[in-house]
Amino acid sequence: MFSKKEDLIRKTGEDGIGRLQYLETLVKEFNETKSKDAKKQILANLANFAYDPINYEYFRRLQIIPLFLDAISSSTDETIIYFSSAGLCNLCLDPLNQQIIHRYDGIKYILSTILNTTIGVNNHDETLLNCLTTLMYLTTSETQSQIIKNSQLKTQLEHFVQDSNNIRIKNLAQIFLTDYFQLKCTPSKIRNILNHNNFKQFSTIVNTRKKFNVGDKVTIGRNISIEDVKLFSEMTGDFNTIHFNGDKSVIHGAFLNGLVSGVIGSKLPGPGTLVVEQTLKFPNKCYVNDYIQITVELVEIKKIIHFVKYVCMVDEKIVLEGNAKLVFKE
Repeated sequence: MFSKKEDLIRKTGEDGIGRLQYLETLVKEFNETKSKDAKKQILANLANFAYDPINYEYFRRLQIIPLFLDAISSSTDETIIYFSSAGLCNLCLDPLNQQIIHRYDGIKYILSTILNTTIGVNNHDETLLNCLTTLMYLTTSETQSQIIKNSQLKTQLEHFVQDSNNIRIKNLAQIFLTDYFQLKCTPSKIRNILNHNNFKQFSTIVNTRKKFNVGDKVTIGRNISIEDVKLFSEMTGDFNTIHFNGDKSVIHGAFLNGLVSGVIGSKLPGPGTLVVEQTLKFPNKCYVNDYIQITVELVEIKKIIHFVKYVCMVDEKIVLEGNAKLVFKE
């Protein structure tokens, strides 16, 4: 859940350490420390703070966006680049933040990272996902010509589609090629894509998409039996005894999240959806044989980026709730 300013004041108090002061401390320490490990930890913290729009005003005031861009462009450390790319990805949907990224020539640095990152190595795949998503956010009618004139980018994206074992990278690269390079797929190219690795559902995705509107929601219901729990435990290796306690057997939280994922991936928005970020809370326990209602609601649409909120209910009790940021090509 996103914070509100009044909540921050209530939590920190008038004389407590507020959000701005804490961020100032992080930035000061980042600029002064000689420790690479300390810089990594600070960037990780800043990337997390970048997820909450309440912090954007502080980020602009403290020049944190240029800090991310400088780190991604000047560092050779893959972890520093990863955390910096995550921070940019988290905040770049905001129009004012986009202006700052453009002002500091951020597209050039993001493109360079995409072109110089090798797939399938350590944090590289996550860095690529961050940069590809950020580049999609930044691609507008004004910037598209600048981006697509880069022939190396097109070659790199085609390489990702053909050779990456990461289905999220393959999908994002394919979407980028189709939407922004106006790629014309011949039947032979489509067959090659369909036959390569895990990219098997392309034809189904194309045929089953539906346009949704903000406020649309889907609710499904089901019971979870002890047999379901046993199967899930065997797949995950989680045999915690709390999941095998007779009528008080607690359902795995990841199982509940899987039910949410099923709705997102098959019904709203549906096939082709990629979860970029999500939050989860488990206010109450869910037990074996409880009847669970899973509701997913679309709360915001910005181009290919969709935001949903979801809740799992047992009677009037919330057992899971959260939000997710999705990539979805209509």
